[in-house]
Amino acid sequence: MQIELDTFPMSSVIAVLKDAGFETLNEIDNGGSISVEHDAEYQDDLVVSKLSDRQLSVAHTYSQRGDIMHDPELVFQHTGDGWVVIMYRQDPRFKRVDKSGLAMDEFVSDWDHRLKEQGYVDAKPEVL
Repeated sequence: MQIELDTFPMSSVIAVLKDAGFETLNEIDNGGSISVEHDAEYQDDLVVSKLSDRQLSVAHTYSQRGDIMHDPELVFQHTGDGWVVIMYRQDPRFKRVDKSGLAMDEFVSDWDHRLKEQGYVDAKPEVL
């Protein structure tokens, strides 16, 4: 099944993935990641990772004592009817998982808006 990126609920992430040369989820290798480093020292990197054929992770990441920390991370799953958030993580202490979907629409919308305002859409993505 071909999954078009235009159906993803975060337009900022769609823009980053398209800028990296991807039009569909299928074009990204499982385990593949796209990273956007922000010029501002106080901004965490944005990392978008394909976890499986139907799962995409979006995370702000930073390194702490050699560990990669997520601040936050959302894992989205494509259900065939659309995308749902199945995991929310805020390192080092908080993680929620629900395979049927978490009610995160307002958070997703707010974060999407902030990513645009903070300039992640205008930065050059790197395919890892």
